[in-house]
Amino acid sequence: MGTIRVGEVRFRVWSHDHTPRHVHAFIGSGQAKLLLGADRGVSVDSEHRLSKSELRKAIAAAVSAFDELVALWEATHGN
Repeated sequence: MGTIRVGEVRFRVWSHDHTPRHVHAFIGSGQAKLLLGADRGVSVDSEHRLSKSELRKAIAAAVSAFDELVALWEATHGN
């Protein structure tokens, strides 16, 4: 498992997780699964107990750290 923190958002990649390429974003008491697209886009796959503002923060943090998150996924799962 790898973890990266961006501001108040903690991102995790699980070692035995599945494709497509994604991260789990934790903020407050909620979480979201964010897909990291080949087009450098970030999209929401699912969310649990996040307010709209927390979800926006998680997406913005993932966009700002996109390359680092992809590198974490690839280090964990390969290309």
